[in-house]
Parts: sequence; structure tokens; C-alpha cells
Amino acid sequence: MSIFDQLVVVPEPLEPLPALALQLDTKCSLGDKINSRPLEVGPWMVCQTTPTQAGSRWNDLCARLSERGLLVECSVAALEKLPVTSIPRRLFRQTVGVGLALEELQSADVVEFTCQRIQYGAWGWPPEVDSTEGMQDWIEAVKQVTGKTPVGLGVHAGVNPTTLNSMLDWPIDFITLHTDGSSELLLNSMSHLRTKLRERGLQRPILVRGPISRADHLVKILMLGASAVTIDSCLLEIWKSNPTSIASSFLGARMQPNAPLIKCPIGELLDALNVNLNTCLQTGSRDGHSIRALTSTAAQLAGVKLLGEAT
Repeated sequence: MSIFDQLVVVPEPLEPLPALALQLDTKCSLGDKINSRPLEVGPWMVCQTTPTQAGSRWNDLCARLSERGLLVECSVAALEKLPVTSIPRRLFRQTVGVGLALEELQSADVVEFTCQRIQYGAWGWPPEVDSTEGMQDWIEAVKQVTGKTPVGLGVHAGVNPTTLNSMLDWPIDFITLHTDGSSELLLNSMSHLRTKLRERGLQRPILVRGPISRADHLVKILMLGASAVTIDSCLLEIWKSNPTSIASSFLGARMQPNAPLIKCPIGELLDALNVNLNTCLQTGSRDGHSIRALTSTAAQLAGVKLLGEAT
């Protein structure tokens, strides 16, 4: 049983919250200053899917993400042949130890520097930085290149708490936790970040990337305080299916100008995820208070109370 199955969403003794907007506008606080780069991020991201993998449905995917204001990670070239109205907001991910791709960097809507050396599969700081103390100057230099684009750092979900604490002092607009499937490491890091952000009165978006395929697990991650989570694993079955089974792509020649989008598996998946999340948000909040644990182990890892425990 996954550790997520030991967590349940329960109603809070609060007034019901309005349904979640499809696009969240989260302003990040740095100390007592309001960051001038608000990060607009919806609850779902597509960050591990390639045009080759999506095949003939790549156009549909991008159009559905654009329609809902959601992020996709891809190159500039992957969007060049799309109609302007179908181009979604683009996240560009730069890894350490690789030269800056200026065209990709400067044209992105969101930039993440992932502290992983892809060629070795190891996590670590950029080669220009000797220690965590040098990160602030390095990030400031990067932001001079990116202009007003939100810039965040991606780290492994198992990064030590001291490093997570240091990241809250750096001039980044968001933090991305990368998980390779270890729910325990992810929950522990999210709990730590949630506690420290609350203690310091900061609002720093937390993005979660990993192979998470169950809708209820995705929603629980959001209810525990994440601002967005990847849904690539949920899309895998769609890529395997036969695209000709759909009447026609909305980009097909049979579609009339300004006609409404045809139902497709991608749109239906996004709608179903939103319904699931909005149902939980009717009587709860996305800060961990609406989550309870069925076991003491899950309670400790996720930093939440046991079911039935006094609030």
C-alpha cells in the first residue's frame, strides 16, 4: 500500500472555499518584500512528455493546456508549427553543468534550473558554485539573463533539510521537488517546507514532478500544499490508444473556425482531475490542514494529524 493511501482528505470546520480557478496567481514573498515576478501556475503540469511520445495528439495536448493556462515543458521548436491560439505557457528546464541555452531561456514563460547533472544522473550545484553560500549570487546573475521570467530551483525530494532551509533565503520564485517514486521522501520534504514557510510567513510555490499516476494521489499532493504537480503518468494510456478512434482532432480540416473544442481524452482527463480537486476544496484548503493520516508513520512523514486526533 502506498503511503498516500494512508492519508485521507477530511472537511475542515471552516466556511466552504470557492472552487479552484483554473489558473492560480501566487505572489512569492522574499522576507518582507513582495517578489516582482508572480508565478501563475495551474494545478497540473506536463513536464515529462515529448512530442514524439504524444504523437498525433501533441497538438491536442498543447491546445488543452493553452485553453486552461497550464504549463508544458518543451523546446521552442516543439511549438513552432502550432496555431498561435494553441500555444501553451512554456516551462524551460536547464540542468547544471550544461551551457545556457539563451534562446530557450529568454523565450520561456517559466524557468527551472534543475540541480542535477544529467550526464551522470547525480544531483549537485552548478559548477560555478562552490557551496550553498554562493547560490544567491549565481541566481541573481541568472535572473539578469531571464529578465522578468519567474526562476526556480529543482532539487531531489530527498535533499537534506538544511539545504531546503537555505533555499528559502535565495531569490528564487518557486521550488520544484523531483521524486523518482519515493512517496516517503516527497512527503517528508513537503512537510518540512510547509512548516518552514508557515513559520517565516512566506508564500513560495512548491511544484512536484514525478511518476504519479493516480488522481487521488495527485490531489493529496495539492492538498498538502503543492501549487502544481505533473500529470504525465496519467497521460500514458492516452498515448497508447489509437488516435483514429476519436472523431477528429479539433485541429482537423473538418472543424469550422471558432467552433467549440471537440471532447477528447486529454480534455476529459483534465476536467476529471479538476472535478476531483474542486470537490475536496469545497470544504478544505490546500495547506495540509484538510489531510489526516490513518497511521502514525504517515502522520509523521506528512506532518499531519491522525484521523480522529483533536485539532
